[in-house]
Formats: sequence, structure tokens, C-alpha cells
Amino acid sequence: MRSKTQNVSPQYLRFLLPKADGDISRKFLPDFPNGLLPIADAICRFNPVYGQGMTLAFEEANLLFDLLGTLDGSQPATLAPTFLTKAEMLIADPWAMSAIPDFIYQETTGERPADLEDHLNFQRALGRLAVRDAEVLELLTEISTFSSHSLY
Repeated sequence: MRSKTQNVSPQYLRFLLPKADGDISRKFLPDFPNGLLPIADAICRFNPVYGQGMTLAFEEANLLFDLLGTLDGSQPATLAPTFLTKAEMLIADPWAMSAIPDFIYQETTGERPADLEDHLNFQRALGRLAVRDAEVLELLTEISTFSSHSLY
């Protein structure tokens, strides 16, 4: 298995706090270097089986585009903290949907949520409902693929 920090320059390693092996989500400390803006897999790397990585990278690019459009040149220092805060909100739900099920495997490392069984039972029940109800299946597909902007 590759190191969690393999592709990160050593001078920036002290700013990263990896949360788990395999799927990785990073929190950036408040003294993050000015002028450096991580995006996509540099912030959060998903297990490719869930198909969230590229979709989320696209959403982050859209977010960055929108934020760049609001800059008047006087606040570039606020770009990274604003972007990272908003990106964390984009990441939260897809992360929960894709990373939590990996905990069914004993070899998955990281902090298991206290309510892991509740999450897993809910996702199983939702999957069974989606098999029987086409509208639920369609909604789950839209959510998991970010294909409906009306959802967020």
C-alpha cells in the first residue's frame, strides 16, 4: 500500500492530518501556507469503487471558479481558508456515504464512528428500498453522482 503522504512535498507534511488509510480525508491547520491551495485528491481521496473522486473534484473546481469570481484583488489571503471551509461542506456527505461502509472490513483502519452499526443498517435498508422503489433509486443515483444540483 502506498504511503498516505507519498505525493505531498515534505515541507507541507506538517500541515496535513490524515484521518484514515485507504480513503483519506485531510484537515488543514489554521497556519496553512499562504498561496498554496490544495484541491481534489490533495484534500480527500476516495476509494475509486464509489465513483466520487472525479465528481467531487469537478464540484471543487466549480467552487473555486465561483470564489475567484468574487475576488477583487484585495483578499487573496482569504481564498484558501474560504475554499477549504466550503470544500469541507461539499465533501462531508459523500465521505460519509463512501468511507463508512469500508468499516465492515476488519482490515480497514481509522476511527470507527460510535454509531457505525446504525449507519450500516440505514444504508442496507436504503439499498433494499431502492431495489423496490424506482424513485428512491433515482434519487440515490443523483446524490451519489452529484447529477442534480438542486440537491445542494
